[in-house]
Formats: sequence, structure tokens, C-alpha cells
Amino acid sequence: MKVLFVAYSRSSLGHVVRCVTAAELLVAAGHDAVVACHESVRAVVESRGVGWRPVREIEPAPAWTGIRDREALRGFVRGRLASPAYVSMCLEDELALIDDYAPDAVVADMRNTAPVAASLRGIPACSLHNLRLFQNPMHVILPELLVTLDGAGVGEEHARAVLGDTMLVPDLPVLDPLTEVPAETMALVASLVPEIRHVGPIVAADTLRVAGTPRAELPQRRGRDRLVSVLLGGGAWSQAVLDGLVAALPADVQAEVVLAREPEGEVARAYPERVRVTGFRRDAVDLMRASDAAVVHGGHGTLVDGLIAGTPMVCVPETAEQERNGRRVAELGMAEVLSADALTDRLGVAVKAALSAERQEASEHFAGRLRGTAAAGDLVAAVERSAILS
Repeated sequence: MKVLFVAYSRSSLGHVVRCVTAAELLVAAGHDAVVACHESVRAVVESRGVGWRPVREIEPAPAWTGIRDREALRGFVRGRLASPAYVSMCLEDELALIDDYAPDAVVADMRNTAPVAASLRGIPACSLHNLRLFQNPMHVILPELLVTLDGAGVGEEHARAVLGDTMLVPDLPVLDPLTEVPAETMALVASLVPEIRHVGPIVAADTLRVAGTPRAELPQRRGRDRLVSVLLGGGAWSQAVLDGLVAALPADVQAEVVLAREPEGEVARAYPERVRVTGFRRDAVDLMRASDAAVVHGGHGTLVDGLIAGTPMVCVPETAEQERNGRRVAELGMAEVLSADALTDRLGVAVKAALSAERQEASEHFAGRLRGTAAAGDLVAAVERSAILS
């Protein structure tokens, strides 16, 4: 079976990283798989030996993270992910990819036109979605995208395939439940996709192996005492926020700060020797497992990595979705959520709480249970079934 993954990549690395892992799992099961995304993140795909295909993408727009008003978000979406120019560009690229690669199935991760392109070519498709994104911004993106597709002359049968034949939730119901999707949005989703299936965390086999390795045995530890990792994701963290975060870390811990891209210019110019700043790392789970605590933005993929690694976390979210993700993990006793403006006063205390024996024990216990659910079988079976039954 040939599987084409298409990932949105311009304001987040999480969708691309998840698709790369999923592609690896399909390949391990004996299939062929490639990941299509913007050229700026090509190295993320190819660093794992996965085939890459190019698609054009919209420029990053971190402004949406601060939009809470529904009508303001609607206007923003109409000029971005649901704009006629963007939708037309995406469909053009996706149809060309499908014609060239001839996949048996398409899997889309926040690239919301890819299932439509698959439907236009009579190919089954799945979508990968975190359910909390349907609280914001998918509750606005979905209806606006349907309007744009209708205006572009895409037939209703194909336009309403926007979520694919199956929507796969890459998590467990205890962490990302259907009950949190607002009723109005859930009604629309249910009218668009015949099946919604939780397939568990999408985790590579080597990740599971590392997550079960004692911290002291990992090379990232390098004999260091009280190591804290700081993973800020692909968002637009300002130098001022980064400076404040580093300054607020307890003085007796060592820190590994991981940015989405290589540090440039004045980044980390005056940080103490115990703080090291690097660009994107493929060994993020290894680093989190080697760490006694982690400060994260609260993106879904990073939180799953931390939970799998058994590392207590402090979440400093940029978006409403990240805040909700962090709150759920906090309810389970393995994280604390801080706002960016509370770093100076509260981060040091929160990190010390994460280093406590109680938080460490709770995180290790949950990690052991979570690793038992993270087999690749559900994801692979769901994609295989979508192709077989088409």
C-alpha cells in the first residue's frame, strides 16, 4: 500500500513531526509512505529517512493565537486558511501529488483540503485531528472552508469529504475526549465524517524504548544533576519572553532550551553556562526522558512526548488549545499551567514542584500505563482499512 501524508507546517512543527512518525509506522508495517509539506521543514522529514514531497504553504501568522472573538477569527480565517487563493493553491498541489504518487490512501494533518483532493480522485482519506482544535480554531475554519469550496465550484460530495472517510484522533479519550467538542461543532463534524476513532498516541518504536530507559543511562544526561528541558515548539516566542523564562529558572538547575530553529543573532547572548540553547532536535523525547522536569508550550505532540517520558511538566501556553491541553494534564497531577506574564513570579516555584518526589512518581506511573497503549496497531489498521474498504 502507498500512503501519502500531507501536513500543515507553517505555524507549527507538531503536524509534520507526527506525520513523519506515522509514516515510519506504516513503513515498518510493510507499506510505502511519503510526507508532503513545505520546503522549510524538509529536513525534519528527511532526517528520519522518510520520503519528502513539496507543497506550497501560506506564510506563518502567529497573530491568530491571540484572537478569542469568534467574528474576528472568522475574518482572519477568510483571509488565510479558508481564502479562495489558499484553497485553490492547496488543491492544485495536492491533486498533482496524487496524480504523480498514485497513493492507495491519503492522510491529512491540518491540511484541510487534502481529503477533498483525494475525494476528487476517488481515493480514500483519513484526517488526523486533535479534538481540542475544534474548540478553536476549527469551529470557524470548517464552515468557512465549506463556503470557499462551494464558491470554487467543488461539488458538495467532494467538499463535504473535508475530514476524510475517517477522522483519527491521535490520543486516548482520557486525554482528548469527544465530550469537550462544543455541541454545534460536533453536529457539523458528525455530518461530515462517518467515523471518528481514537487511535492512541502516535509514537515511534525507538521512542518507546528510550522512554523506558533509566535517566542516568541516557547520553543527554551526561552526568548532570537536576536537568530541566525547555521546549518552546514552533511558535513565535519573543526574545523578551525567552529571556524572562531563563531568568526565572531556579539557579540550581541546568537547562537545555530547544527552539524550533537554530538560534540567531542575540539569542542566549548573556545566559549563564548552565543554560544551553539549541535549534530543533529529533531527540526531544530522549531529552525529556533524561530531564527531571520540562517547561513546554503545551502543544499536543510535546505533551504526549512528556507523558510518554514520564517527565513532570510546566506548561506556558501560547494558544487556547495549548492551555486546554495543559489543564487536562494538570488535572491528572503531572503538570502545572502558567501564563507567560506569570513566569517571573511563579516559574521557579512551579519547576521545584515538578521536581518533587510526588510529581515524579505520578508521572512515572502514568507513563508506564500510557506506553502500554502506544502500539502502532490502531493507526496502521485504520489506514489499511480505509484503503481496503474503498
